[in-house]
Amino acid sequence: MVTRKLHHAKNIKTDNDSANGRSKKFPCPNCPSAFGQKPSLTRHLKYECGQEPRFQCPYCHHRSKKTSDVYGHVRRKHTDLKVFAIDIHKVVHVLSRENETLSVPELSEQLLEESPSEETLDQCL
Repeated sequence: MVTRKLHHAKNIKTDNDSANGRSKKFPCPNCPSAFGQKPSLTRHLKYECGQEPRFQCPYCHHRSKKTSDVYGHVRRKHTDLKVFAIDIHKVVHVLSRENETLSVPELSEQLLEESPSEETLDQCL
């Protein structure tokens, strides 16, 4: 028997999904997601659909499209450390204004230079 793990299957919304029994009227043209309100579709298109994760854990390489996911990660994996997320887009923008050019992997490494010990990073595994 072959089983397949669907990545983030719980987050895939369809036209028939809804919390109150009504169908979703605003489907995403690029993916299977659908929304009950137009502003939700607009937010999805602008910040999530087809975008790379923009928020990173300050203590390891975990990244997500939502700050709340990074906050939860920090609370679970880095229990005694301050809870916050790094907005990669803002850091890249500041570096570009200072005429520094770094790729995202280089930026991640630079942000993690003052990271906690390997023991703390192992908590993420």
